[in-house]
Amino acid sequence: MLRYFIILVSFLLTPIIGSAQTDAEKLGMALDYFQSHKYHEALLMFEDLDKHYQLNPRFLAYMGVCYYYAWNYDKATAYLDSVMEKMDVYSPHERAVYYFADAESHFYLQQYEKAIPLYEKMLKVCFKDEEPATLYKLGFSYLFQDQWQEASDYFKKALSGFKKMLPMETARITQLQHMINGLNPLVPPSKEDWLRFDSLWMTMNGPKMILNRLPEMPPMKEIILPQQATIAENTPPTTPTEKMVKDTISQPAVHDIDLSDIYKDLVIPDSL
Repeated sequence: MLRYFIILVSFLLTPIIGSAQTDAEKLGMALDYFQSHKYHEALLMFEDLDKHYQLNPRFLAYMGVCYYYAWNYDKATAYLDSVMEKMDVYSPHERAVYYFADAESHFYLQQYEKAIPLYEKMLKVCFKDEEPATLYKLGFSYLFQDQWQEASDYFKKALSGFKKMLPMETARITQLQHMINGLNPLVPPSKEDWLRFDSLWMTMNGPKMILNRLPEMPPMKEIILPQQATIAENTPPTTPTEKMVKDTISQPAVHDIDLSDIYKDLVIPDSL
């Protein structure tokens, strides 16, 4: 009888011991799947473990990434948002993965105001060749909120990054050029743009503008000829009604008035 009792107890305890071993192995397999980018398989095991254990923040972040790749953006943001503040202890590029998955999930949920700070954090820790795509998404995050200036600025940065680091992405480069051109009518010129335009415009139209803004010309006044100037002997005297006048414009450089007719009767001595 005692022997049967021992066998029965052993039989009842075996599933408990075996279950603990299975869960440990399951966690190892989940991590292997995750590292191999087999996110669906990893998620199935993580979900089962999440029902029975209090997983640490890193494993919860893994689950968030898996949900992102499963297109379940609501759950992805729920898991990643809950642990994002605890991710600072990990390497920069590992954090970039979490920032990216969380930002993308918010983006596709059309929660652009939440996606923007995550994309910006990713820019600080991602690899250089990942920056153009991140800038590209930042541009669209602002575009979909009708913030034209910010969208244009990020598209320009993304375009520069793609041309410099990823020139083979010709389709994306062409798209960005079209996006920037399309935004130009919606974006007010910057201060620097205004100054450049104003300088160019003044160079081309300045004299005309100044003449158009001159006040009405004052009446011509009688003058006394300078002592150095004498009337030529062969010049007939003027009648009492004729008057010598001079130009009264103070800035002759900005006009093209010909004064030769006014002073044609003057002779300037050689000694001057």
